[in-house]
Amino acid sequence: MGRDAAQEFAIEPDRIAVGGDSAGGNLAAVASIKAKEQQMPVICHQLLIYPVNGFKGESDSIKENAEGYFLTEESMKWFNNHYFNKKEDTNHPYASPILYDDMNGLPPSTILTAQYDPLRDSE
Repeated sequence: MGRDAAQEFAIEPDRIAVGGDSAGGNLAAVASIKAKEQQMPVICHQLLIYPVNGFKGESDSIKENAEGYFLTEESMKWFNNHYFNKKEDTNHPYASPILYDDMNGLPPSTILTAQYDPLRDSE
């Protein structure tokens, strides 16, 4: 699909943007990486709303907001244990886009987060 389908869907191929929230923000960021690597489609912008950017370690926001809000530290561990087969998988840039080596050529991003979100400064 990609640019070739633009006419069929009546879209402008140079104005494709991606977006998502939480795990969807992760998927949008990874879609941008994959589009860059495959040189199609050209993505002009990413909107990432409290995205899961990576798994480099326990962040301050996870410690500060581990309990008392909708997303808890315990539930995040549960999600990770059910999403990844092994701990090493979290080190792949398709799981942790923050670990991608070359940010050149990726689309500009708008990242929205919230003060009490445990994902606020996920890395």
